[in-house]
Amino acid sequence: MNSYPAEFSRLMSLGVRPAGIASVWLRFAPQASTNINIEMKPEQILSITCVDEVDPLSRTLPTESVTVEIIDFDGTLDPDNPRASKLYYGRYYMIDIRLGLESDTSPDTTIMGPELHYFSTRVPTYSNGILKFTGTRLFGVMLDSYTNMPVQVSDMLELTKSVFSQVGLASSEYSIPSGLTSRGVDLGAMLPIASCTNTLLTIANQCGYQLRTNNSGQVQMSYELYSNLTPTLITSRDILETPSVETIPLVRDIIIDISNVKNKTLVSSEMEEIGSLVGLYTTGVTHHEFVEFTSCPYLPNGAWPPDISYGIVNGTITHAEIYRSGAYVDFTVTSSEKEVEITFKSRTVSQYNMCRVFHVNNDGEDEQISNPLENGSWHISSLAQMHGEYLNDNRRTYTISYRGDPQIEVMDIIRVQLPYYGVIECLVLRTELTLSTSYTGILLVKPIEKLKGKIASAIAGQAVAGQAVAGVK
Repeated sequence: MNSYPAEFSRLMSLGVRPAGIASVWLRFAPQASTNINIEMKPEQILSITCVDEVDPLSRTLPTESVTVEIIDFDGTLDPDNPRASKLYYGRYYMIDIRLGLESDTSPDTTIMGPELHYFSTRVPTYSNGILKFTGTRLFGVMLDSYTNMPVQVSDMLELTKSVFSQVGLASSEYSIPSGLTSRGVDLGAMLPIASCTNTLLTIANQCGYQLRTNNSGQVQMSYELYSNLTPTLITSRDILETPSVETIPLVRDIIIDISNVKNKTLVSSEMEEIGSLVGLYTTGVTHHEFVEFTSCPYLPNGAWPPDISYGIVNGTITHAEIYRSGAYVDFTVTSSEKEVEITFKSRTVSQYNMCRVFHVNNDGEDEQISNPLENGSWHISSLAQMHGEYLNDNRRTYTISYRGDPQIEVMDIIRVQLPYYGVIECLVLRTELTLSTSYTGILLVKPIEKLKGKIASAIAGQAVAGQAVAGVK
């Protein structure tokens, strides 16, 4: 739950709410040595819309966006204005927002919330005297950065820190659980070339964590599922229209792909041909040829050298240099009248048991979990149970249009008065808050009455408790 003053909470709880206000600063850095800060007065702000969404299972990237419309009839910040265009020359500019309320006891008193920092790499649009700015939180700025797989890491903590260092974030700009030290990394399961955000999502998905920018402005990876219980209550008087309901498909089997596991239990004893060379060659000289592989050789435990055998008919191999895509071979020939045949063979990884299947229900669809970091470790059944419990229990989500409350954030547990069910506890999956004179909002929530405590015990070994490291204030 976002941290706001107690007076703010009191005002939000009133049936008739005071007018909403906001403070907006635009911070430009067109040159390294020049910073330009421009404050927008409340009367210049036409509207502000903040959208945040997090998938508790870390299957998709979080959404963290803001849209600000500013009244600018003079075109002072119009990007087509030569005097203003220089402001947008930097890599990005910042949009700092503080949402607030006017006091009901003193017209000149305002109660403001914490400052929210957004970054924008896009030039605003200008039409009919209205400037529209769009931005994202710190996590979204990392989209354009790509990771290189570190050469050696011993655990998930080192891997995660490596990703953050590659994107250029200081330790004070992110927060990650110290429990990641207990999670080993299989170096045979190479991460795909992807943006830093997608790489972090891969790590969060494999560990059962949630990923987002927290209210302190840090990129945060943590276990927050069913832990952020708040006193917020949304009653029927707060709801503007009947909530819409969507049913989550029932899940039958959780299928976890472990094809990246590199160990002997998944390797058959058979040797399969992966490359060959056939031809007539003269005797008396050493020949040098390249044999291309049709498939990648098996790497024991993901490490070099590969498990390969090779042989020759009608000759002798004097030297072989083996690579992933093929091998350079030096050989001599016994008879020039017979064809020389060189073959390379490698052990094959059995396609049987390449997936672990966890049966959670007798009917429904299959849920596939495919993660290049999955190494078949002890927590795999807990991960499957986490997915199965979340997707199967209370398979409804509600979209609620309500009066809007900036204190509510994703992953909060709030109480909502719903038709037919009364007041029940719900997990907030998505928030959309709009300020235009007053607040309005849209929430996507999922009831969790059946899940409380049930999930926590099921994944006790999955979410290792421990103080977060790097940047927690």
